[in-house]
Amino acid sequence: FDEIFIREDDSSEGIDPPLRAFYASVDGTRPVKELMKTFPGTRFDCCKFLCDLADEGRVRALTHEELMKASAQSVHARQHAQAAVYLQFATQVKPGDPLTLSELGKVYAAFHQDSAASEAYLRAFRIFYEQGEFVAAVDVGEKVIAGGQLAEEDLEKLFETYLQLTRVKKAASTGN
Repeated sequence: FDEIFIREDDSSEGIDPPLRAFYASVDGTRPVKELMKTFPGTRFDCCKFLCDLADEGRVRALTHEELMKASAQSVHARQHAQAAVYLQFATQVKPGDPLTLSELGKVYAAFHQDSAASEAYLRAFRIFYEQGEFVAAVDVGEKVIAGGQLAEEDLEKLFETYLQLTRVKKAASTGN
């Protein structure tokens, strides 16, 4: 329920009066799980209502690009928790994008969510490594090491990455 919807139509014409306030709250800032708390009905009814609105073209989910832009604006305003909300959904829209995961890690770290930051960084590290993007893998891998979250298999990957980049001294210190 991390999806974030925005209205395509500000008119509440045709919407039952008890649901109009809820419809107005679909503003592209809150995920469905937060919207459910204000819906005058069950969670199922909330989801059904949102799906009906989407089918009618009255609401839509934010795109990856919109989520990244909104996140950057939130970071600039020092609203890191809101930036994390946008990025969490962005990682679902593009689950294999290590740049989004890295940004999510950075945002979590900014408001001291160290475990969540390490998890996002670790996922990014693994993807960068698999893609052969060793410089980015090292950058993110070092952030995970600082958090003490690298498992042995990931330490081996980081070691191999240092070797690929001919950083022998760093490779030798990886296990220490």
